[in-house]
Amino acid sequence: GASRQEVMEPFLDVFAKFRDDVRDKARDLKAEGKALFDLCDKVRDESLVELGVKLIDVPPDQPRPAPRLYDDPSVLKREIAEKKAIEREQKVAKIRGKIQLKKTEIDKYELAALPPSEALRKKFADEFSEWDAETGLPVKTAAGEEVSKKRLGNMKKELEKLSKENATLQGKQGGAAGFLQTFRDQLAELERQAAEAWAE
Repeated sequence: GASRQEVMEPFLDVFAKFRDDVRDKARDLKAEGKALFDLCDKVRDESLVELGVKLIDVPPDQPRPAPRLYDDPSVLKREIAEKKAIEREQKVAKIRGKIQLKKTEIDKYELAALPPSEALRKKFADEFSEWDAETGLPVKTAAGEEVSKKRLGNMKKELEKLSKENATLQGKQGGAAGFLQTFRDQLAELERQAAEAWAE
């Protein structure tokens, strides 16, 4: 008699074609089609896997491989678990990259929120040991030597830059504190997303 694969194949082909049509419609709907994509993924990764059926999705312009029937669903379950683990790691890594960028931005704005002379001392704390209280500029290097005219000129430019950054930040809606809080809230949201993605 006919094998299980031969008996089931016409039905699986019809279902797979129907699912492809649903995915095409979801693609046309863009953001609104996400729920349809999620349902299509669920039937592929859960319902069909329980029956030992493997469906492979390909881009719309490529021929889709025929559904394959397995006698042992555990083989498919292991494949799905491994695939999801890789996808989870990639998703978490992407979010962690965004977290690092956000932390760098926060560090930059926290420095700019300080009074310019204080920001300069903090930024170059390892390079200088003594500072002029009036000008806010360094007087001695970390080695105890006089600061050269060239280096002093560079530090004046750096102080001017920090002054401009501070003025810009204070002029933001909500001031420096409000602006920084927005970034901290964004960081907290990214950290929540990373924890959620890792738990999936």
